[in-house]
Amino acid sequence: MAEPQAKESRTRTQGHPTPAGSGKPSTLARVVDTLRFVVETGGPGFCQFAINNACNANSGFCNFARGLPKDTWHFVTLEEGIEAIRILHREGIRYLVFSGGEPTLHPDLVAFIRYVAGLGIKVMVVTNDGLLKPEKIHAMTDAGLSSLIISVDAASQGGTRTESRLAWGV
Repeated sequence: MAEPQAKESRTRTQGHPTPAGSGKPSTLARVVDTLRFVVETGGPGFCQFAINNACNANSGFCNFARGLPKDTWHFVTLEEGIEAIRILHREGIRYLVFSGGEPTLHPDLVAFIRYVAGLGIKVMVVTNDGLLKPEKIHAMTDAGLSSLIISVDAASQGGTRTESRLAWGV
């Protein structure tokens, strides 16, 4: 499936320059957009978007999907997610965190990141790091990821990767 291009009919950056051929708002347009939100509403909004309920971990501190059978996992479809993101953008969300379950299990995560970044929204992913590999990190950053938040649940720095899931060597 082809990844959708970021298009927003009610963008608040309308009339501001975009880099030639990019379809993305320019830095100036994004700054103006953010300043307008600060003046109009007190600041741009933040949203955490759980794109699935699937998890590959059995974290003691989380309990999110502990014992949840795979046949009950649900993934937001790309179409559902894009529609939700359009609404969030229209309503002033300018910081979006993808979570889950474990968002790196979602097959369309990179497409979501690309779409969100294309709207000029800062996009972050919170992960347990169990599936992070250099290729995955590069794909997400190339798509426009601004921050990666890694949950670390080891009691000490001496824990092994299995115990802490920290991306050693990545």
